[in-house]
Amino acid sequence: MLHSVFITGFLMVRLIILRLTESFFRNRGLYQLPVVLMILLAGLYVMFAPRVYVSKGTLYVQQDSLLASLTNSSGGGSWWITPSQAAVNEFRELMGTNAFVRTIASKTDLEHGIMLDPGATDRVIWEIRQAVSFSSLGDNLVSFGATFRDPKITQQIAQASIDTYLQWRLNADQQ
Repeated sequence: MLHSVFITGFLMVRLIILRLTESFFRNRGLYQLPVVLMILLAGLYVMFAPRVYVSKGTLYVQQDSLLASLTNSSGGGSWWITPSQAAVNEFRELMGTNAFVRTIASKTDLEHGIMLDPGATDRVIWEIRQAVSFSSLGDNLVSFGATFRDPKITQQIAQASIDTYLQWRLNADQQ
């Protein structure tokens, strides 16, 4: 008895859905309604979505001299990891340290906010970690990027991350 009631209810719901679908596709106005609604919703999203700016830079890295890099006669290093992958791994580890991120922040306008409010340091460090992106683009190219809500700060973060990494690399090589 319960089984037949369930089947009858299922068939009724199925019939109602089929009739609604049929009436939907017979009326041209209803047929175009989803397209118009999606265009309207997309336009509203674009108008009211917060602006996010992206700035990117590319860095050429090598482990050997330029001559060895151009002739592909590497004198050392590991063959299973490219120089760009090694640089990305180094940069990932450096981004985990507060001192490195604080150095990046000191080269941007975000430093002014830290000086005014000492409690904002952790927030600024978190924002910079979220803003910075980096990836390997080949054997010797590393892409650095930044995504932020202010275009000037976005460019400053991207440039500061490259400059800070280069300075750290130079200091490490001198030691």
